[in-house]
Amino acid sequence: MKAINIFCFLIMLCIVTTTFAQNSNNQSNKKSKKMTNLEIALKWGESTKVGDWNTYNALTSDDFQLIGPAPEPLGKEAYMTMLKSLLAANSQHDNNFEMTSHSENVFSGHVQMEGKHTGNWDLSFMGMGVISPTNKSWKNPKESLTVTVQNGKVVKCEVEVPANGGLAGIMSQLGLGGKN
Repeated sequence: MKAINIFCFLIMLCIVTTTFAQNSNNQSNKKSKKMTNLEIALKWGESTKVGDWNTYNALTSDDFQLIGPAPEPLGKEAYMTMLKSLLAANSQHDNNFEMTSHSENVFSGHVQMEGKHTGNWDLSFMGMGVISPTNKSWKNPKESLTVTVQNGKVVKCEVEVPANGGLAGIMSQLGLGGKN
């Protein structure tokens, strides 16, 4: 009987030790799997396309600045508000986000925003009110961009907006003013 108890004890000890070792390896693998700056930039771009706000918040610096497509630079929360509004009001949305070159922490590429304006587009946070659906499709020209990553977060996105691009380009294509 004593031999059986010792045998059971040894089996339990082996199971506990093996489980502990596996958990320790999983924890160290999670800690050692750090995203590269390129992975951060790409995952961040995808989050803005699909509205993955948890990823967006995790990968966007609190002092983030979007420069170019809006009349004035937008911070982290203002950009997220703009994106939420854009995605809610425009079906078939795509930003066609693509990185073309990079250094250690600066990534260059382009976006080509497109969609179909099928819902109320709330731009009141920009002083433009709510725009009723036009049911028109729109597609902006390619816009060059540079994304900067520091300390594991996107700190800046600069977009070179052509004359018929950005928000003004969208509004023009929807028949709501602006230049085309």
